[in-house]
Amino acid sequence: DALVICAQAGQLYDEMISDASLMEHEQSLPSFLRRFTSLSVLTYIKTCQVEALQRLRKYSESITVLRCLLRQSSHLLDYRGTWYDRLALNLDLHLKMHHKALEVVYKGMRDPEVRVGHRLSLSIRGQRLEATLEKRKQQREIKKAKNRRKKENDEKEDGDDNEKETQIEGADGMLFMDPREAPRIIIEGRSFQMTTTSTVGFRRVFITGNSACHSGVGEVTACSVEELVIEHYNQQGYVHGLHAEGTTVNSLFGLLFWAVLYESPVPDAFRHLHQAVPLDLDCLQFYASRKQSVDARVLEVSAMSSTEVEETVTAVWEKHSTEASIVNWDVLQTPQHATSLILSLGVSVTARICDRLAKDHRFTRSGFPDLIVWNSDQQISRVVEVKGPNDRLSTKQVLWLDYLLEIGAVAEVCHVEAIGIKNMNAKSARHLSPTKKKCAQNTATAAGNNSRNITQDISNNDNIISSSSRKRGRPPKESNVEHEDQREFSWDSEDDFCEPEQPSKKKNKPE
Repeated sequence: DALVICAQAGQLYDEMISDASLMEHEQSLPSFLRRFTSLSVLTYIKTCQVEALQRLRKYSESITVLRCLLRQSSHLLDYRGTWYDRLALNLDLHLKMHHKALEVVYKGMRDPEVRVGHRLSLSIRGQRLEATLEKRKQQREIKKAKNRRKKENDEKEDGDDNEKETQIEGADGMLFMDPREAPRIIIEGRSFQMTTTSTVGFRRVFITGNSACHSGVGEVTACSVEELVIEHYNQQGYVHGLHAEGTTVNSLFGLLFWAVLYESPVPDAFRHLHQAVPLDLDCLQFYASRKQSVDARVLEVSAMSSTEVEETVTAVWEKHSTEASIVNWDVLQTPQHATSLILSLGVSVTARICDRLAKDHRFTRSGFPDLIVWNSDQQISRVVEVKGPNDRLSTKQVLWLDYLLEIGAVAEVCHVEAIGIKNMNAKSARHLSPTKKKCAQNTATAAGNNSRNITQDISNNDNIISSSSRKRGRPPKESNVEHEDQREFSWDSEDDFCEPEQPSKKKNKPE
């Protein structure tokens, strides 16, 4: 039983954290080594205990554990954003203690260890709570004005908790995050649900533009939603495209900042020869220990000519391409391929991307947009986040897009609308009357004409041009997953640990 194990670990945790000599030793260690100690392991187990309690809907007990975790400031500091986020959600959504939830938000926003995605998540919750509480305050004032004689009764009937009129701590000077919204385009893609085992890993399978329009006619080429979008941009002149998310920019980071990553004299950063990255890469201490060299390298890369970029990339590639490192040698294929990408992005943009990775790799290694498409001859590029039906941006993705727009990159979100979601299996031959046969031919012609992708940049024009309306079935809901942080507890949604929706019993009418 998970809770039994967590309870035993909790007892050991309490004993160890009360040992003054042990705590003095632990705090003397650098943070990137402290995570390997027994107390860090026990702290992680207590984090798992929170999840177990929430699955059992024991929210009050989970809040007690979360407050215990937040009281200490020595172990697993990069989880503090997770703890604040979940504590605020439990108080707000499950216990309806909105004022206390807002106080937790304010406290979390002032904690320097709460960064990037969790900081934005707390900002969104804080803004919503402020609006809700202000609305309730106005409603109470109206109610009191109508019947001042029942003032005391009205205050009791308002429900919530007995802290309505209290001043919320930490509200003074609070500034929430307000990232800019990236431009959006919408394209249409033909889709069908495969019933064979060849589509493992795909929630929805699309059909390339040159495939047959109807079942049983010609060849059908299946592709992922990202491949469909790459094909769309290829038709617009972006002849190169990579779907590797953060792997692409991490590889560029390794190629251009190799000396900073692997040759800096930082004690204990490398403990054995088989390490792919320094131990402190995912800690704030990485940048603090190399600040001078990182800042200098950012300026050097920003001023590189095309020849210098090619020479730098080629030198690192020829010397280290057989070594395990932060660079994915398979994704970038060749030094020339990597060089063309850097020059198409622009050396200034590439340097600023590497700068963000160096300063907080732990929370920026994921969330980078899905695709980079570019034309090496024209040296133009686009960074594209792809969203399928019912998909939405995560907080890390929102902040990456905001940063890319800030540094001058061309970044946008491409939404793919699925059409033609029937299974495209060959059907048995049917005999049609001349009238029906003519109608079927007209329908096939219209479907072929309407299968083109229709795009419109909403940043230039709010009106989205779409094809004529058609009756569509509702596509299955797709999950929004941050692939690289799947193992972490990033409770960004209020739907976590809630009862799943019951499937509708209403049957679809046959077309």
